Amino acid sequence: MEERFLKEKEVSELTGISLGALRNFRVKRKGFPFCKIGKCVRYPLKDLLACFEENKQMVRREDI
Repeated sequence: MEERFLKEKEVSELTGISLGALRNFRVKRKGFPFCKIGKCVRYPLKDLLACFEENKQMVRREDI
């Protein structure tokens, strides 16, 4: 299966994180893993999904 990469705008729309914040995260080496080829920034979809899974919070029914 071919690996899929997302543009920063797609990641922004998917996560609700502004483009400016994504750019600041990259400068600070925080946030999601990314690849940079020349001026093009791409985010591996499998790494984004892994981050989502790793940071998922479960809510107990009693807490609702």
